[in-house]
Amino acid sequence: MVNGHIVVQGGKLLTIDEEATAERLVQVASRPRTEKEKALVQAMDEVKHHVIRYYEGWHQKVKPEPHFTANSRTDGKIQ
Repeated sequence: MVNGHIVVQGGKLLTIDEEATAERLVQVASRPRTEKEKALVQAMDEVKHHVIRYYEGWHQKVKPEPHFTANSRTDGKIQ
């Protein structure tokens, strides 16, 4: 339930037409990318590289105490 409304029942979403959404996704994903989309993908790939490097080994550099592990940017392993 969300805000008093049933949105999932029996494992099925009730608030959207899943089949229509899936068909639309297939249509969009199968068309060629625009130049703007290609540029965005390239930019996101560059950002992703930097984010991965920034967080590399983070769980070895930060002690989760006295914070919760989920809030200390670790991989969930208690050290």
